[in-house]
Amino acid sequence: MRNLKLEDRISLNYVLLFLVLILFSNVILVYSLQRQSKKNLVSLAQNKIEDINSFLDKVTVFSRKTNELTFDFNPQVMEGGKIIYLKPFNPGEEGYLYVLEMKRNNSSAIPINTIGGTDTEEASATNEEIVKMLEKFNLRENEANGKTIDLGSENKYFAFKVARNIKHYDFNIYVLKNISQENKIYKRLEYLVILFTIIGAVLTIIVSKIVSRRILKPIKSVIKTAKSITSEDLSQRIEVPKSEDELQTLTLIINEMLDRIEISFGNQKKFVSDASHELRTPLAIIKGYAEIIKKRRLTNEEIFEESIDSIINETDNMRNLIQKLLFLAKGEITKINTKFVEIDANEMVRQIYLDTKVSTKTHEIHLKEGENFKINGDETLLQQAIRAIIENATKYSEENTNIYIESEIRNGNGVISIRDEGVGISKEDTKRIFDRFYRVDLSRTKATGGTGLGLAIVKRIIEIHNGKIEIDSEMGKGTKISIVLPINEKEIMAKNEKSNKKDRTKEKSSSFFKFLKKRKIKNKKEKIK
Repeated sequence: MRNLKLEDRISLNYVLLFLVLILFSNVILVYSLQRQSKKNLVSLAQNKIEDINSFLDKVTVFSRKTNELTFDFNPQVMEGGKIIYLKPFNPGEEGYLYVLEMKRNNSSAIPINTIGGTDTEEASATNEEIVKMLEKFNLRENEANGKTIDLGSENKYFAFKVARNIKHYDFNIYVLKNISQENKIYKRLEYLVILFTIIGAVLTIIVSKIVSRRILKPIKSVIKTAKSITSEDLSQRIEVPKSEDELQTLTLIINEMLDRIEISFGNQKKFVSDASHELRTPLAIIKGYAEIIKKRRLTNEEIFEESIDSIINETDNMRNLIQKLLFLAKGEITKINTKFVEIDANEMVRQIYLDTKVSTKTHEIHLKEGENFKINGDETLLQQAIRAIIENATKYSEENTNIYIESEIRNGNGVISIRDEGVGISKEDTKRIFDRFYRVDLSRTKATGGTGLGLAIVKRIIEIHNGKIEIDSEMGKGTKISIVLPINEKEIMAKNEKSNKKDRTKEKSSSFFKFLKKRKIKNKKEKIK
């Protein structure tokens, strides 16, 4: 069973289920029919026993009155030679056969044997042989349940016995009903059950094969698509089934997973390509200056110093680039280790403003603090993100221009904005400036020494804090980058409660002053009167 394919296992399960159901139903059907047939036989036998006993009762009464035992068992011969015995020994609708034995002092007489008048094999036996065969079955006297007996031929009989002693004569009346035809019907029914079971099993195999193939079609499509997917081609997708069931849900989930994998692989390829490109340049510069030092050695001290400074500078650039790459790579694989605490936003922004004011002499730095709010986050990472945006603003705006740092509450969120008066960013570029290694102006980037990873790191930090970044830029006028962060919910509730208390206090005080004013006016009126 384990070595079978899923399709074959489904078919086998269907067949087994069909066989169990059909066999169970057929056994119940045959058993019910046989039981009903036996019940009818017993009921008819009970009636016949009552008829015979009624006849024997009359014989008993007659014999007592006349002190004689006389019988007239002579049958009537009907047209066509048919022999009919008088009641209760007539065959009736049931087709009963009778054997009557009279015993006295080890002598017996058999005045009735209607079996001899049938066209069966046992009809050729003598009366005595018939009685001996019947005695072998030990039929219980006056019991309607009877027995199914075989008299040595193909025929089967349902037999029962009525016994009575009258005037020292033992009367043994054997009543038989030929049930061979009924048995043949049951046999044919059994053969038909077996035949239709085989036909049903074959049809079940065929239908279950078709059904299982249809059920497994999406799974086979998954297997086929999975085999065709490689790292070089991730564009293949599984055909979505039309039926709205679990397989459709599974297919959609797998396709969504493939979409994410394709995007991830694309980003990885781009990342590796860009990273290798970015690292190639400083390595080439270091190699070039190293070759100059090797050729000229210490012959020219000025060139030697310049080469060493350039190598140190490029090494710092590479270290900075690698650190940023590691930060982003760590953020892609697992969530960066963070230490979330409650942060006073205005206090954090004020500290960044003071630090920037000291370190940046080329621009005018301005601070605008709005309503204070608190956020849950990693203060070090948030400071890193805000400083990266300020650094970007200083790099891409002219000297002696203004840079504004603002904090406010907007639409229930805390917002920290950095606005410059630089050249601005086009709408096309705003969609991509947070991509790794993307640069709006390559010539300006070379001059400022950027790696193209600063804003990508900012985006990752804000994502960790469940925030978002909004950009408002106009070419030639400047750019405003806003960091939108969720405010601490406890603080909002406390503020709302505080404002509600203030409103209630104002209402109470105003109502109190109104009451005093009314009292003064009333007192004045009374004085005038």
